[in-house]
Amino acid sequence: MAELSDIAGRVFTDERYYNPNVPSFSELSKIGRPEIPFDQVREKGEPYAIRLKYGNEEFDRVKQQLIAAAKMLYGLNGKDRVHIEEIATMPFCTTNPIRVIVTINQNSRRTFYIKNSVPQRYYGKALYNILVPGKDINFRFSENGLIVDAVPGIVEAQHTADQRRALMNNSTYVDNLAKMNVFTNLVFLDDIAKNEGNLSVDDAKSIYLLDFDQAFRDGNYNLLEKLPPEKRQMLRSLVDIMRQERARIKEHALRNKQRLNALLDALSTEKDFDDFAWQRGSLDLGDLLRREFRKEGIEL
Repeated sequence: MAELSDIAGRVFTDERYYNPNVPSFSELSKIGRPEIPFDQVREKGEPYAIRLKYGNEEFDRVKQQLIAAAKMLYGLNGKDRVHIEEIATMPFCTTNPIRVIVTINQNSRRTFYIKNSVPQRYYGKALYNILVPGKDINFRFSENGLIVDAVPGIVEAQHTADQRRALMNNSTYVDNLAKMNVFTNLVFLDDIAKNEGNLSVDDAKSIYLLDFDQAFRDGNYNLLEKLPPEKRQMLRSLVDIMRQERARIKEHALRNKQRLNALLDALSTEKDFDDFAWQRGSLDLGDLLRREFRKEGIEL
């Protein structure tokens, strides 16, 4: 089991996710230059990503960092060959990540993202992996950056109006929306209801969360508000789905009790969340989440 480590004045959890060699997000952002100036890009209509250019010496250094990051993230060994296809910034996304596309051993194409390292992101992802198994988020973090593997599917914000209507008429999608609603409420994941840029949907209509930078804060946590008014009558039929999901989360929480307690102990030391916890009558965020878990019958 992972032990707690004190790094750069913060308490981090689950050493399976921490690696001090994760590249620095700020450094990569600072030395990379976009191929197209942002002001010109806005005139042409915002693209999803803009390639970053580096000088020869800069690129050699960045390339080695990104190859090491890819090997770290995908569990590769020294013999595996990683080719950097593209480094791009995504300036019109909420978290402004850097997107990296690589080819592994000339036959596997993978995409991962580098983001600023903030507690909401790595704690949220770790909680998700403990409580919602089967769709684990592959990530590593340090005090300087966070790398995360791309999730399957297409971001909802990129769907056409016809595709969105089709989703709302798909019972599997609506059921999965209800299941995800249980988790987002549990970790106070704000902006999820209105932000279609934070959800991805695959061909099987499974739903994936893209980021957690709005976790642990006041706001709107009700994913079911995405349902149009004419679909609200479906809410009653989703009660059983959500009850089953609560039971599943409880089962996995108790199965991973040691990991979960270590994570909540760490969250209790994160002073940035104290105001949020105090407003809800708790000593700290770890205490608040334990109280929320008890409401679900999860005694830790």
